[in-house]
Amino acid sequence: MIVSKLQEHTIITKKYRNIIGLFKLILTIVYIGHLIACLWINVAQIELNANKKTWLKEEAGESFLWYSLYIKSFYFTMVTMTTVGYGDYVPVNEVERTVAVFIIVFSSGVFAYSMNTIGSILQSFNEYNVKKSRNVSIINSYMTRKNVST
Repeated sequence: MIVSKLQEHTIITKKYRNIIGLFKLILTIVYIGHLIACLWINVAQIELNANKKTWLKEEAGESFLWYSLYIKSFYFTMVTMTTVGYGDYVPVNEVERTVAVFIIVFSSGVFAYSMNTIGSILQSFNEYNVKKSRNVSIINSYMTRKNVST
């Protein structure tokens, strides 16, 4: 939101708009990862309160330090979102598996959108470089015709 207002009120070259777009994409991915990580912890806590076996119990044992759980959950989310899937944190019960399936499907869409956006930004960078090279070539050609030395 803030970046959009900045782009509207200032004249930013296409190159910098692409860099800002890439930065916004990274922040969006981290934010979505945060939301999914919070969901993943909450599902495990609900199942744990129902005296069911969960990934939380398997990984944390008796130590439930919030930051440690969050880092493990965020790690699981990022590994899932990037389709790496190391398998070191896995769903343990049926509810977790069901939620994991939805996370995987949603994350696949986020991953596809991210790759498409990155491709568009890189293509835009390439267009900028091609246009710049073409302009330099036109200027050099003009200078050659007019016998201007560099």
